Amino acid sequence: MSTSATSVEIKKKFFNIPTAVEHLKSVGVESACEYMVRRLIVTGQIAHIRMGKSYYVSQAALDGWLSSHERKAK
Repeated sequence: MSTSATSVEIKKKFFNIPTAVEHLKSVGVESACEYMVRRLIVTGQIAHIRMGKSYYVSQAALDGWLSSHERKAK
């Protein structure tokens, strides 16, 4: 019996800070910079993972933060 047929594979995409900035710019946040992403992490506005001295944020966390801060047109 194959274990791959019964196991569920969860794929999350994690970005380091420079790659997170690139992702934000690719979705239209032209003013994104490393300082901005670091402030989001430090203030607890987005979830993150710390490994050693590096911080990683998930694509879902970035996209969720964007959608929660999106202003609706009147």
